[in-house]
Amino acid sequence: MSPCSGANLLKRIIERTFGLLKARFRCLHLTGGSLCCSPKKVCQIIMAYCMLHNLALKLHVPFLQEEEAEDARVAAVDPVESEDEEAEDEDEDNRTSVFR
Repeated sequence: MSPCSGANLLKRIIERTFGLLKARFRCLHLTGGSLCCSPKKVCQIIMAYCMLHNLALKLHVPFLQEEEAEDARVAAVDPVESEDEEAEDEDEDNRTSVFR
């Protein structure tokens, strides 16, 4: 195998990987090919997406169809307002305790 063909193979693997990640995680597809972070942070983000993708494969989580992806984007843009502030405070406490 020549160095050129090895480089081409690597390029195809990387392009396929990003294609799969963009198909599963639509937020990557919507960035237009750029993440506005430091290179180190981008590497961490991509590694996290790869781990989530592998977990989704292991748990047999299907890819979203285009219509479902559109519905998910709309739901993310239009959050539901909660009338119970205590529940919101409890949710915030739960989220922060997970990340400590």
